[in-house]
Amino acid sequence: ERIKESILHLRVLVEAISTLDLVLSFALFAAEHPDAYVCPDVEPDGPLLIVEGHHPLLSTHKSGGQPNSTFLSKNRSFEIISGANMAGKSTYSRQVALITILGHMGCYVPAKYARIPVFSSILTRCTVRKDSGSIEDNLSSFFMEMQDIARVTQSLTPSSLVIVDEIGKSTSGEDGEAIAWSVA
Repeated sequence: ERIKESILHLRVLVEAISTLDLVLSFALFAAEHPDAYVCPDVEPDGPLLIVEGHHPLLSTHKSGGQPNSTFLSKNRSFEIISGANMAGKSTYSRQVALITILGHMGCYVPAKYARIPVFSSILTRCTVRKDSGSIEDNLSSFFMEMQDIARVTQSLTPSSLVIVDEIGKSTSGEDGEAIAWSVA
């Protein structure tokens, strides 16, 4: 009963400790990898520039992953990435999103240099497994994919970062390409 009286204070304390733990963990990790992580320039607007970025989860792996650079601006704000299976297309897309999120959080990022504009939102449609639909809800893979895309297109603003991975995969190649161009 005595603890119940202080529950709000305990919650504030726990949130403060967890935030401190998070910030300290980011700082220690960046300090342990001074050559791999940099403090990004976060600007109100302008281009997104990542020089030799690495996927945050792969940057400390033995293989290190392949460094990739990214440049998006008002004049060059759209990229189609194609290539063979297992070539790293999805990893690259996720890398851009994660580096941007880390930069927005005030963290160091795995790159040689990063300039990150403030985005109003970061919207993604990334698959993590082979879509198999939802038997429980009687929804096909295609329908679920279109629901995801609808949410993204309804939520975006001119200052959103949108990352879509494998759109139109649940239909024929021709239909998938037409859907991808329509969404673009």
